[in-house]
Amino acid sequence: DPAVLAPMRQAGLLTSTELPDAFHAEVPNGTSACAISGGKVLRLSAEGGAQSLALDKVLSITGDATGVTVQGEPTIRCPFRPGEGGESFLRMLQAKK
Repeated sequence: DPAVLAPMRQAGLLTSTELPDAFHAEVPNGTSACAISGGKVLRLSAEGGAQSLALDKVLSITGDATGVTVQGEPTIRCPFRPGEGGESFLRMLQAKK
């Protein structure tokens, strides 16, 4: 749904036509979300604002079904509930790194 990508676009994390390789919205309207796109890990949240980390700057990637943490500057944490695909997001990041 393009509407759920709108907050990341408005924050400048995605271009108007960019479709991420992976996307996880933590809330239905997309105002808290993580994505993998354009060789970067992207995070949008009320607490941390817009965050972007190039995959070639990642120091380590850890995670499980409840969250993925990408260490770097900044460190990005993407929370998942069981069954929401945390393991798949983790595997995709590891494959791209």
